[in-house]
Amino acid sequence: MDHCNCPLRGMLNKTLYVRINMKISSYNNLLVYDRSMSMAQAEDLISRNCLKGLEIKTLLKDERLIDLSFLKETSFLKGLSIVSNFEYDYSVIEKLLDLEWLNINAVGFNNGNFLNFHKLVELSLSFRRLTFKLNLPVSLRHLYMDELKQNSLNFISGVDSIQTLRIKSSNLKTIDGIDKFNNLHSLSIEGVSGLKSINELPESIQQLYLNSVSSLNALNLTTKPDSLIIRNCKKLKVEN
Repeated sequence: MDHCNCPLRGMLNKTLYVRINMKISSYNNLLVYDRSMSMAQAEDLISRNCLKGLEIKTLLKDERLIDLSFLKETSFLKGLSIVSNFEYDYSVIEKLLDLEWLNINAVGFNNGNFLNFHKLVELSLSFRRLTFKLNLPVSLRHLYMDELKQNSLNFISGVDSIQTLRIKSSNLKTIDGIDKFNNLHSLSIEGVSGLKSINELPESIQQLYLNSVSSLNALNLTTKPDSLIIRNCKKLKVEN
């Protein structure tokens, strides 16, 4: 997705302001949405400054938006991040089918059907302890999930193309369903307290990262990954 040779690219490693009070997030080089900004201006700013997309962040009361209807005018977007402590109608996102990168960490978001997003390569979701099925497009390569309430991975479909999977701060008790990830190269599990054993992984796995998986006491792998990093898993005894 990132093919821009913009001369400003090296300057965008921290939040800054240029031109019409434009704010650029340090997170993934995104234009921070300002309610005084038209979507035509947003498109121009994103294009001229070689940004990856738009960030919408509404965490405080004075940041709350009336709605997200303005996103109907953002078919130009390749990347979108929504971080919010307020409930909105998120159905407008279903129209943004040219998205290649999407991050959603928002109260009330519970639509896991991404089958029509044929260009989507990277998806990051915080479930906020909600339970909903996840249907993924064949284009997706990288999946990052936080705050899972589900106990296993069986709620996910369309995972054949996934190469990178990260699970963080979840109720995961088993990795049942991991066998469907036939092309998985990298698996990261962090801050998961209920997972006690990992007995098998896809043969394609190359990297396994385990951090603060506090109940894990068994790691029985027929095929060991090229890179295995284990941190803060106090019950797990690893044989050299």
